[in-house]
Amino acid sequence: FDLENAQAGALAIVGDGERRAELEALTASLGLQDRVRFVGWQTDVLPVYSALDALVLSSRNEGLPVSLIEALVAGVPVIATQVGGVADLLDQGRLGAMVAPDDAGAMAQAVIAALSGSGTTSDNRTAMAQRYGIQVIPYTPSSAVHTQVVEFLNKLYTATRERPSTEKHLTAPGTA
Repeated sequence: FDLENAQAGALAIVGDGERRAELEALTASLGLQDRVRFVGWQTDVLPVYSALDALVLSSRNEGLPVSLIEALVAGVPVIATQVGGVADLLDQGRLGAMVAPDDAGAMAQAVIAALSGSGTTSDNRTAMAQRYGIQVIPYTPSSAVHTQVVEFLNKLYTATRERPSTEKHLTAPGTA
């Protein structure tokens, strides 16, 4: 990824963690303070989605990330590492881009593709409606996105119970 020739943009890092100080120092050492914002922990995240061009989840380990569910319901394009329940949630990549963990080059290319409009949000909304049977509504302060999230979670739960999982589950000896 060529940082020098990247188009002007901004990155908002929402949330906090033990590596925040390290990331802030890295941002400063790269001279990116004007393009990277550390927003911190947010209790009301739904308004954040209306300002996003894409949501990037670069986790090495996840279960079923609520941030992806919220972004999908708000119609925000999603790029995520293929860990935990992400593949099932993103319908094996149909609802968002997936990359291998620790593959920074693939992540950068997926972000560029999302921001350039390939794999459009309207295509993702149509796929969401087909997969989970809900209408995706972009967030506005007056929209009922929280109701959509609950509806989505209910349908996701039902859908995952009705089809076999792609993951193998371990059982303790004597409990099978």
